Amino acid sequence: NDLYIKTTGSGDDIIINSKDNIVLRVHENEDGINITGDGAVEIYHNDIKRMETTSGGVTIPNTLTVSDGANFNGDVKFEDNGGVTNAMMWDRSESALRGNDTIKIELGNSDDLSMYHDANNSYIVHDGQGDFYIQSTANNENVLISGGQGVYLRQNGTESAVSCNLNGSVDLYYDGTKTFETN
Repeated sequence: NDLYIKTTGSGDDIIINSKDNIVLRVHENEDGINITGDGAVEIYHNDIKRMETTSGGVTIPNTLTVSDGANFNGDVKFEDNGGVTNAMMWDRSESALRGNDTIKIELGNSDDLSMYHDANNSYIVHDGQGDFYIQSTANNENVLISGGQGVYLRQNGTESAVSCNLNGSVDLYYDGTKTFETN
């Protein structure tokens, strides 16, 4: 009396009732669907768990493939390759994409452009073919670059070209040597 299968009056629906768990297996012992009373529902593919319901929602342990778009009505959280939850997150309430230190946003077929923050500094890095542009194409619009201690333009990452020092001089360099200074 632990299990019964019943059809409704129309004959279209099948209802399976159990006082405990329901397990559907194929090939005698290969899990397909496991339903735990007052607990999880687990779905398997080729005897490998691919999805599980939890008290907090749904867990998909591997890859989720969406063929024709998806809409999320809340936060979307991503783990990094070390399993850190919220390594990157779309925060719906703030309309913001947030990432932890060292998480990179990479663009281009060869990840030519990246943006990230380590524990101390922020970086926008262009490492590919072609030039790197920061521009405003609207009429009467400016491009502003500001720094809390100054603004420095360098060539090859280390060779000074222009130094705009806070409350001080503007220095111009040629081949790394200061050739002009305001005071």
